[in-house]
Amino acid sequence: NIIFLFFGILYNVEPFRFKNTFLIDVLLEAANNPLRFLMGWSILIPNYYPPISIVLFFWLVGCFLMTMKRYSEYNFLSKRIDPTKYRKSFKTYNSQNLFDLSILYSLLSFFFFAIFIIKYKLELILLSPVTCLIYIRIFKISQKKNSIIMNVEKIYKDTKFVYLVFFSLLFSIVLLQ
Repeated sequence: NIIFLFFGILYNVEPFRFKNTFLIDVLLEAANNPLRFLMGWSILIPNYYPPISIVLFFWLVGCFLMTMKRYSEYNFLSKRIDPTKYRKSFKTYNSQNLFDLSILYSLLSFFFFAIFIIKYKLELILLSPVTCLIYIRIFKISQKKNSIIMNVEKIYKDTKFVYLVFFSLLFSIVLLQ
């Protein structure tokens, strides 16, 4: 909880306010993903540390999702107002570099996911196609006119996304047997 508070201060409070800083805004905000994962891990498996590959996977997935959110916001706002009036970091971001960064984060996250799979449970490699479909679905969602990715907590409204995640969870359970 102290780390969440610390990151929250870095992200939101002057003189830091990294919310307004290119790249750091996404990297810092996405750090909440592995922090939540680590808290859950420490409750379930308190005597062992998780593999760094899965921690980096969660962090980079968070970077991917945050960048897709920025991408959708930028494209939505740029048709209506100057996007920098909404988010100062949009002075440096643009539609192209946000899309490029999202590809980078998706590839890096998948890379660490693959490392985890190869090292710990090779059968999970069969999840790769559905995992790719989930990434593709997020790309498609983010390109819609009034994308729900701008309010990521509403992503459950995209039934295709929900089905893909549900299928991947069921398939993971089967593969872990």
